[in-house]
Amino acid sequence: WLKRPAGCRAGWAGLRRRPCNVHAMTAAGGACMDARGRFQPPSWCRVPTDPVARKQSVRFLAEDTAGAAVVRPGDEVVLADKAVYTIGRADTGVDVRLRGDLASRIHAAICQDGEGRKFLVDLRSTHGTYLGGQRLEPNMPVMWQPEGRGTLGFGPQAEVLALNGGA
Repeated sequence: WLKRPAGCRAGWAGLRRRPCNVHAMTAAGGACMDARGRFQPPSWCRVPTDPVARKQSVRFLAEDTAGAAVVRPGDEVVLADKAVYTIGRADTGVDVRLRGDLASRIHAAICQDGEGRKFLVDLRSTHGTYLGGQRLEPNMPVMWQPEGRGTLGFGPQAEVLALNGGA
């Protein structure tokens, strides 16, 4: 089982000597990596059939002095007409820009399917991506329910995104 599958250009993932994500996740319809270890969206990832009707947004949340979640002004990004939205602290090449010290340059992605459902994917970030308090496996898309919260990083400096609306 440690033998690389025929035709695999992606190599082995991590130190556990397991097959690459291309082959480990093909049956589950998950994400994969290319030969350089970069994220490749799964085959089901596409612009929704009716982007306007399936439009949702993500907004950054912060805590007020009482500990209640409030939206940071001007920090809302509409998700409608792209198959993949990237999240990170890079100055260019990301759709949702993070500000925190715990963010990777390319931290995570939001994938959509043809029905407009959203999936959060950790892109091998240093400090992790969390959905509902559970750390996501790198390159493994997890369905993001409306009003669910995704946390980028861990601890008090983590940035929190809420998925707004319903698809």
